[in-house]
Amino acid sequence: MIKRAACSVTAVVLAAAMLTGCGNQIGKRNIKFIKVEKEVVRTDDDKGSSFAENFPDPIKDIDDMTTDNLDFYKERLVVAGDSIAYGWRMYNVMPPEKVIAQGGISTAGYSRWEYDTTGKTMSMINTMKAVRPKLLYISLGMNDVGNISEETYASQYKDLVNSILKAVPDCYIVAASITPIAKNNDYPKLSNSKILKYNEKLRETINTMGKQNVIYFNVYPTLLDANEYMDTKYDSGDGLHINETAYKHILVEVTKRLNQELAMPKIQAAEEARNKAAESSSKADK
Repeated sequence: MIKRAACSVTAVVLAAAMLTGCGNQIGKRNIKFIKVEKEVVRTDDDKGSSFAENFPDPIKDIDDMTTDNLDFYKERLVVAGDSIAYGWRMYNVMPPEKVIAQGGISTAGYSRWEYDTTGKTMSMINTMKAVRPKLLYISLGMNDVGNISEETYASQYKDLVNSILKAVPDCYIVAASITPIAKNNDYPKLSNSKILKYNEKLRETINTMGKQNVIYFNVYPTLLDANEYMDTKYDSGDGLHINETAYKHILVEVTKRLNQELAMPKIQAAEEARNKAAESSSKADK
């Protein structure tokens, strides 16, 4: 109780962010974060096995990997998504110019918002064109849970990824799963059992895209406690949003995932190609 009370201020800020968009609101539109028609209740069957056991990544456990190259990835990392993505900026884990996010958005609604990442408001895709991320971490989906089917969610997520690749073809994209909720939370109509279904459909969809520069990152189990809920040490205070400790932990875990995929030389090759193209363009203009 003491810990949750201590985090209440953060929870209030994040809850407000979900409803207001964490930034520039379009018109006077009010965004509702969660509206689930039917409550999903966690059953005893849900507690019997872990996400990793049911839906493992197709390659070995990331715990076997090292955290080498963390600084390399962090220097190039850009984050995009909803209020959970915005937390990277709010907790100063990533600078504002590297976070393309708003609270309250979903896979269907990201295009209707404007983002102030570059100092002026633009759509997400136009912001991508301006920022030209070398490494992009997408955290998006909590607002979709219970509002649309997991199939629609994964399909719309795929459309977003393809739109980003069209704008920035050499961007290396990490499609992150939806994070878990804590046992004690302020969102009674959400459940981890439901979130797992959305994550599995996203995993399936990303893996079948067959893109060498797009990978699925199963962040969900990295934030769990022994009872298969979000660990309280990662809870911002409302049982759904995560805190600074969680973001720093995710940075370590995504580094391991990127090392799995030998992402560093791929990103370096893309950078070299960009530099050569820029040099050729500069010579042509002279």
